[in-house]
Amino acid sequence: MSTKGTDDKNSKDTPRGSWAAVEEPSPAAAPHAVSVHATAPQDLVASERAPLMEQKPVVPPQPATHGPFDPFHPLTITLSNLPANSKAFITIRDDQNAIWSDGSGTGLVGLSIEATKDAMLFVDSFLVNARELYLQTNAVSQEIQIRLYVNTLQHDLRGRVDLPPNASVTLTSTIDRTSLIGLSSFVVEL
Repeated sequence: MSTKGTDDKNSKDTPRGSWAAVEEPSPAAAPHAVSVHATAPQDLVASERAPLMEQKPVVPPQPATHGPFDPFHPLTITLSNLPANSKAFITIRDDQNAIWSDGSGTGLVGLSIEATKDAMLFVDSFLVNARELYLQTNAVSQEIQIRLYVNTLQHDLRGRVDLPPNASVTLTSTIDRTSLIGLSSFVVEL
């Protein structure tokens, strides 16, 4: 729509000296587009104003599932050679914007724990809080695998492990893997 002054004495639709809204096709746009140059003044009644074009609501883009903006990153924790009655701690550092997670119902695995080399899972206690994971065995365990998610928008995860003697842990993300023993700090890329 463009607005044009009408000082023409022959104009029957608009009073002398008023502005009228006139639709004109936009030369640069598609054939069905209309360019808007100005709005009608308040002295025109509603019936004289050109109808407004319908606008569709703007929908914000959704983050891609399992993509770079997905806050849920899968992580596999493999504990090996745990002696009987031993304790293992894996803690996310306090300065990290990250917590352990089950994937928030997005069709992901959630949380799983399994004995991969033993016939049974010899776990006496297993606790997962927001920033710490604790496991206690009641018999010698060759390998225990824990699968869960890390909820963060960071590109890496930093923390600390505290393991009994001769035990080891491997933290595996989709793009990185690190193995640790004893009392150690870790960084794993997500």
